[in-house]
Amino acid sequence: MSKQTTFTLTFLAGLSVIVPGCAGYLSARMDAVERAHRELVSLESRIRQERLIAPTAEAEGSPARARNETAAVPGVTLT
Repeated sequence: MSKQTTFTLTFLAGLSVIVPGCAGYLSARMDAVERAHRELVSLESRIRQERLIAPTAEAEGSPARARNETAAVPGVTLT
């Protein structure tokens, strides 16, 4: 075999390993970004709901608000 054929085959073998590896990495990164975006939208929605509910609770004279207590809210754990 000539040097050019050996180089071409070696280059193609390396390319056949690198391209799928990069594609898998980028796919996993995009999935992580999409998941983070969904969690952010969910948290923003929860905050909006709490802000809408809070004024009505204060108007009703909620005992928890009168004593300045806080309530535990389950959080999102990132893996």
